[in-house]
Amino acid sequence: MLSRIENTFGKRKQLRLQDDHGSRGDWMSSTAILIPSSKHGTSINTIGNSGTVVNVTGDFNVYNGESATADTIGPPPPAATSADLLASRILQTIGVTAAARENLITAMHLALKAVPPTLFVLDNFETTWEGERDHAATRNLLQKITDCPSSTLIITMRATSPPPGIQWTVAESLPPLPAPAAKQVFLAINATFCDGSDDGNEVLEELLEELDYVPLAIHLLAHVSMDLFPRQVLKHWQKQRTCMLSLDLHTKDKLESVEISISLSMESLDVDRNFEAIQLLGMLCLLPDGLLRWEGYLDVIEKAFPSATFDLFLL
Repeated sequence: MLSRIENTFGKRKQLRLQDDHGSRGDWMSSTAILIPSSKHGTSINTIGNSGTVVNVTGDFNVYNGESATADTIGPPPPAATSADLLASRILQTIGVTAAARENLITAMHLALKAVPPTLFVLDNFETTWEGERDHAATRNLLQKITDCPSSTLIITMRATSPPPGIQWTVAESLPPLPAPAAKQVFLAINATFCDGSDDGNEVLEELLEELDYVPLAIHLLAHVSMDLFPRQVLKHWQKQRTCMLSLDLHTKDKLESVEISISLSMESLDVDRNFEAIQLLGMLCLLPDGLLRWEGYLDVIEKAFPSATFDLFLL
């Protein structure tokens, strides 16, 4: 089942700035900037850059790469692989132009002091954090955002620890979709999948259960199953499993292949420095239902793996 892969390899932390100004809304996950608007009771459902479902309810306009109303969302922009690029994109989104030769992060900081209460939601933040590995510049950008009293920041990223220098509230790993929402996501992409088949709905529900309702997997399967009969898709899945979940055999894009996404999560473990964790992971993968009451077995496990407790927290 796919969730065993995602839950083991694809550990994604949802991190929220510790809020000293009172509650500022629910958890959300997408690459977006949300700014209060005059529209009330707006409800938006979309897919974030990682396939994470976003459900926004409240007085917000959504800006995702290009300006959009509360009812539409523009196409996601290319990944921001550096702090300057992310700062530039934030400036562009809020409609501010930096002066010639002005430091982009400083310009962003000054601009944010003049905007209304704003919620920043940065998904796949490891792209920026690990892009040029200039952690000092990226940390400076985050601190500039959180330094503004009207700003709240949420990030999701593949990591064992969040960027230092900010007081984060750490949430649990993002859950899979509810079954009805998973079906809705699939059919939004491949609307005719169940047409002309007596058991199309039954097969789709079986496939979604096999995928453990993981958004990225659902998104990819919906695309690769275009113009195929449901039973044919199920047969391909039973033979190929995650190899089937790729839009291009030669892609290196984590949003176009589940296996690329998994490999990136593996890399985030830093295999060379934490090879014991990989050994332990290999053993755990042989246990279909995990290890019941594992805390009680740590003393036994540590006889063979002295760093077992540390390794488990890495996983």
